[in-house]
Amino acid sequence: MREATPTRTNLLILKRRLKWAIEGVDLLKSKREALMRDLFATLSEVTETRGKVDEAMLRAFQRLVLAESFAGKERLSSASLSARRDLTVDVEVENVWGVKIPDVKPRVFKRPIDEKGFSPIGEGLWTITVADAFEEVIDTVIEVVSKEAKVQRLGEEVKATTRRINALEESLIPTIEAAVKKIAYTLEEREREEIFRLKRFKEKKGRST
Repeated sequence: MREATPTRTNLLILKRRLKWAIEGVDLLKSKREALMRDLFATLSEVTETRGKVDEAMLRAFQRLVLAESFAGKERLSSASLSARRDLTVDVEVENVWGVKIPDVKPRVFKRPIDEKGFSPIGEGLWTITVADAFEEVIDTVIEVVSKEAKVQRLGEEVKATTRRINALEESLIPTIEAAVKKIAYTLEEREREEIFRLKRFKEKKGRST
């Protein structure tokens, strides 16, 4: 910060800037606290959802092993090609303290038997069971991805907010405080010198009369 001329106007300006900087720190700390609350709550949800993914994956692969034993790999591979499809998700933007966070809306990707892309009669129960299991995996994966994206964005903003707080507390505020003290001291010295000159002037004037 450029050194300010020691005037009362500049002193008032600096005091005002100091007040704004301190208020800014308080506001940023409130923001960080709110973001941290949301972050920890979402982290808890991520842990829970990851558990669901692990359970769904385990069920799906267990069913896949059984299905391969009964139906054969070629038959399952053929059915999987018939069941291929494009997946789309709806993404909205959530605003948390001015932070834009992607929010993937949950959707159910598990399809009814008649919409899986293959004949339920021709493929049999094991193929349908495997398809159901892996579609459930997709549902849980989409859920956890959404929450992890939110955690990442919140974490980035917490770090950025902390950097701004540190910059204000460790650099800007001390610099302004030092400038305020320096100008205040200079103005007090000038005032004392002026009082001393006036006193000397009055004494000289008294002796001359």
